[in-house]
Amino acid sequence: MKRFIHLLSSVVRRWPVFVLIGALALTMVFGAFTRYQQTASGNEGFSPDSAEFLASQTIEEQFQENSTTFVQIVVSSRSGDVLTAAAVAVYLDTVDAIWASRASELLASPDDVGGYLDPVIVELEARGIDPRAATDADVKDAYLGLYPEVADDYSGLYSSRADLAVPATPTGLMLVNMQVPEDDPDLIELQEIQIDMAAGVRAVGDGDVVAAPFSFALLFEDQDAFLSEIGRLFAAAGFIILIILVSVFLLVPDRRSSLALIAAGFGLMAVVTGLMVFEVVPIWAPLAVIAAVFVGWSWHHRKLRRSVADTIITMAVIFMSIAWMNGIGVLLGPGYLGVIGAFNEMLQIIPILLIGLGVDYSIHLTARYREELAAGRDVVESA
Repeated sequence: MKRFIHLLSSVVRRWPVFVLIGALALTMVFGAFTRYQQTASGNEGFSPDSAEFLASQTIEEQFQENSTTFVQIVVSSRSGDVLTAAAVAVYLDTVDAIWASRASELLASPDDVGGYLDPVIVELEARGIDPRAATDADVKDAYLGLYPEVADDYSGLYSSRADLAVPATPTGLMLVNMQVPEDDPDLIELQEIQIDMAAGVRAVGDGDVVAAPFSFALLFEDQDAFLSEIGRLFAAAGFIILIILVSVFLLVPDRRSSLALIAAGFGLMAVVTGLMVFEVVPIWAPLAVIAAVFVGWSWHHRKLRRSVADTIITMAVIFMSIAWMNGIGVLLGPGYLGVIGAFNEMLQIIPILLIGLGVDYSIHLTARYREELAAGRDVVESA
C-alpha cells in the first residue's frame, strides 16, 4: 500500500494536468453508469435465500388472494368529547363518505366499516330515536344502556383517557377493512383508492368534530412533500459537512479584522442552515450564503482564499468518490460482470460510510499536521 501511495504521488507531481483530466473523465463515465443501477428492496435485498424470506414468499403465494388491510380513522373533537350528537352525525357522514369513495370496490360487506359508535347507534335505533336527530343526552343514555359485554367489546376503540362513567371520550376509532386487489402486487392501486377515500373522509366535519384517516399507504400520499423533506435533510447534511470542512481547513490571517469577518461568516452560515432545517428559508438559501461568505473571505486575504479552495476541492473529491463507488458497483453487478448482486439499502450506504471515514481520517491528519507546524516544527517533521 505504501508503494502504491508513493506511485500515485509521483504520478500526480509529474503529470498533474493529465491526472486531473483522467479523474474527471472517469467520474463522468462512472456517473453515467449510475443511471443503470438495479435496486433490491425489502428482505430479499439483505438475505434472499434465508428460510424466513422463503417462508414469507410461500405465505404470500398461498394467502395473497384473501389478504386484507386496515385503514384507521380517528374521530376527535376540540371540545374534548366525541360521545355527542355532533360526533354521531360526523360518524355517519364518514361512513357514507367511505362507501361513496372508490374504497367501496374493496369492501366485502357493511361490517367492513365500523367503529366506536356502532353499538350506540344500534341502541338509539332500538329506542326509536333517529341517530341524526338525537341529542347529547340521548347519545350518552344510549351508551349507558349498553350491555356490559357489548361495552367491553368496544372499549378498545375508545381513548385511554376516556371517562366512560360520565360517559365521555376525547377520541374514538373507526376501522375500515379493505381487501387487497389481487392484480396489484405493488399496491399502487390500493394506495390510490385509500387516497381517494381519505379525501372524502377529511371533507367531513362540523368544525368541532373531525375525522382523520391513517394508514401506511397514506404516509406517502403527498409525494412532493415527501421528496422535498428528503431533499431538505440531504441538503442540511451537505451544508453542515461543508461548514465543518472549512473550519478544519481554516487558515487564520494575522489581521485582527479577519477574526470578526471569520466569526460573522460562520455565524451567518450556521444560522441560515438552521433556518433551512426548520423550513423558514428555502433549501438554496444556505448555499447562497455560503457562496457569499466564501467570496468575501477569498477577497479579504490569501490565507482565507486557500482555506476556501481546500474546502471546495475536498467536497468535489467526496462527490467524485461517491460517483466512482456507485459506477463501479453497477459494472460489477447484474447486467454487466455479475460479480455482485443488485444494490440494496446496505450496499448503497456502505460506500458513503467508507468515504466518510476517509474524510474523517484526513480531517484528523490535517489537524495534527497543523498542530505540529504551530508548535514550531518544520514541514518535514510535521508530516
